[in-house]
Amino acid sequence: MNNSNNHYKGAGILPYSFNKKGQLVFLLGMENYIPLNNKSLKFSDFGGGRKDNEYPIDTALREFDEESVGAIEDKDIIKINLLSSYKVIRGNYYQFVIKIEYCDKIVKTYNRIRKKLSSCMKMNVVNSNNKLDIKHSITSCPDGFLEKKEFRWFTVSEILKNEDLFRDDFYKTFLMIVEKSHKI
Repeated sequence: MNNSNNHYKGAGILPYSFNKKGQLVFLLGMENYIPLNNKSLKFSDFGGGRKDNEYPIDTALREFDEESVGAIEDKDIIKINLLSSYKVIRGNYYQFVIKIEYCDKIVKTYNRIRKKLSSCMKMNVVNSNNKLDIKHSITSCPDGFLEKKEFRWFTVSEILKNEDLFRDDFYKTFLMIVEKSHKI
């Protein structure tokens, strides 16, 4: 069922749609602030590292569900869309590009809820084996945390003109997607 590559390290989902003006737009999330991390406060896809023996499609789905907290679409619908999605592989990262329904409310709702929850969140710094692990946690939900500070729709030109707003690895993969955008 899934595409496997034992050498991949991560996977993600890049949702796209067409806004009310008919422009191709991508939904991205801004990473939370983590001290001494150059990925902090940068926009990127919804993705992350592989766990155990996951296939790329499973990593992408899990990471998307974790980072979007279900605000974008039901996990089962995303899984169906993943099976027919456009895929870009850059190095050891799989990027699945999927179409979703355009909705301004996705961004407004997530950002509003995230802002409210931020008053409940605290930053936990754990130093184990000389490794710094920082998580934003919700004290009433000890295992819960939000990885994205905000969601935002971007046009292709906004992404291309504002490279400094995006994680370097995402931006390089995005350039590959733009080159092959006729496949979207």
